[in-house]
Amino acid sequence: MRLESVRRDAPSLGKAPSWRNRNLPGFFLLGGFCPGASLGPMLTPADARRRWVGLFCLALAFGMLVWGQTVLKDRLEGMSYLLFWGLCFGFTIAAVIVALIDMRTLRRRTREEHRHLLERTLEQVEKDSEKKKRKRPR
Repeated sequence: MRLESVRRDAPSLGKAPSWRNRNLPGFFLLGGFCPGASLGPMLTPADARRRWVGLFCLALAFGMLVWGQTVLKDRLEGMSYLLFWGLCFGFTIAAVIVALIDMRTLRRRTREEHRHLLERTLEQVEKDSEKKKRKRPR
């Protein structure tokens, strides 16, 4: 391998990385936008809201888990124990349900976009073949 190709392919150490050269799928998690990204999900406000609700439920469940195992461990007894851990379990299940709904929505949208892309491609192929037929006299 030549030295020039190594220098060209290696990231520069003195410069900050550009947003245009990054592919950050995690950045789109909560409805963010990465300028210059070639491909990225087209999130609607409903998608962002659904993901925020899921994150909220998951954060509450995690916080309750930590508090229940540390600060409140000695204080939770009897009915308060059942209520606290039932609520924690409820928030966990809510986060899972929101994630499943989001997954179903994204699969449906991807399927529709794939179908639309296939239809557009076939229409373009038909137009190109008609143009070639008109250009060739028989």
